[in-house]
Amino acid sequence: MKKFVNLVDIGFVGYGNANHAYGGYLLAYSMNNVCGQEWFNSFQDIILDFIGKRYLPIYRMADGEFDFLFGPVFNYRKKHFLKDLAVYIKKWIRFYSLGFETSWGENYSLTQILQLRKKLISDLQQISTQGYLALYFNKNGHFELNTLNKTLEKRFQAINCPLTQNNYVPFHFVCNLLMQRRYLEFFSNKNILLVSGFTSEDREKIKRNLSVLTPKNLEFINTSKTHSMLDSIELEKLHVKPDIAFVAAGVGSANIISQLSRLNCPCIDIGGLMKSFISPSFTYHGNVFGFPGTIKL
Repeated sequence: MKKFVNLVDIGFVGYGNANHAYGGYLLAYSMNNVCGQEWFNSFQDIILDFIGKRYLPIYRMADGEFDFLFGPVFNYRKKHFLKDLAVYIKKWIRFYSLGFETSWGENYSLTQILQLRKKLISDLQQISTQGYLALYFNKNGHFELNTLNKTLEKRFQAINCPLTQNNYVPFHFVCNLLMQRRYLEFFSNKNILLVSGFTSEDREKIKRNLSVLTPKNLEFINTSKTHSMLDSIELEKLHVKPDIAFVAAGVGSANIISQLSRLNCPCIDIGGLMKSFISPSFTYHGNVFGFPGTIKL
């Protein structure tokens, strides 16, 4: 029996243009009939309460993560059936012959996928017990991933990772943490750890750009840009205990976040939003999200 039967309007996220960006509406699945803004506010308050105190992992999952975990899923859209079918067939052939590759550069052979799925499932079980899975589990005007909506609850139940209102939030809530309301509290006077595939130039740009948000300290840990699911993190090199960690390592963010547990702070997968730290004019998800704050640069 399905538990997530309510649809909640979350078109307020980001710059407030999400409904337009997603074809007229963006409705997240929920167990409860709640107000979207109140749901987000409560989520944001909880994360802020954990800063510098306790481990709280947050991992986002959309098409790339779902494909890695479940295999390619056909996204049926009536108006674009032939186009979507062609994309699915191409993705299916590649997945079961050459392996998995994301638009961000991650790639794994089929043999690696079959081994690493077990690790990912273990990470998801840990994260869902101690924190949140931020899932692309919604209805929108572009009908993206709508087919998966019908089976998502059962799929997570099958890997012993049941979804509840206490361990699930909408995918878009995570980036919105750094865009609205109390966003500045994630940065101002905080010791921040940033984990991704940085270049030395990236690091200097981030230091310069984030200075307007007055962080107390910034530290960086580099990950592989192509195989972050295989990375091992060396925390001993950190100079300061972080109050919060932001991670951008693709599907492999789950692997990274799980290794950060002993830092006793929120560890948040912010994905491509990390690019806005490097280039403040960068926008994300149909120009819905960008550099922290509410003013579009």
